[in-house]
Amino acid sequence: MRRVGVWAALLTLVLAGCQASGDKYGAIALSETTGRWGPSYDLATQASAEEAALRYCDAEDCRIVVWFANTCGAVARRAEVVAWGLGETREVAEDAALAECGPDGCEVVGWACTAR
Repeated sequence: MRRVGVWAALLTLVLAGCQASGDKYGAIALSETTGRWGPSYDLATQASAEEAALRYCDAEDCRIVVWFANTCGAVARRAEVVAWGLGETREVAEDAALAECGPDGCEVVGWACTAR
């Protein structure tokens, strides 16, 4: 009987690992000088999501501001401040980014959501 319990636990761990490999990644890159931004979403790895976001941003000073998995991300900025937020929906991510950015003059400049 104990062997069945061990095998069941092992199978559960293997299946959990398979589900984790189904994660969807996204990222947002931003150029602070030009204001250009690049989103990516539904990619298989964090690295591929970051590469795609940088490619879409298409400015020499683009940098990754935020990456995320199985959720939404948003970026807000004002003058010298860049902030990001995550959330289950675009609206929640945007609200989180605005809250981090501060009370005056912040606006959402980009967002993306994965398919989850």
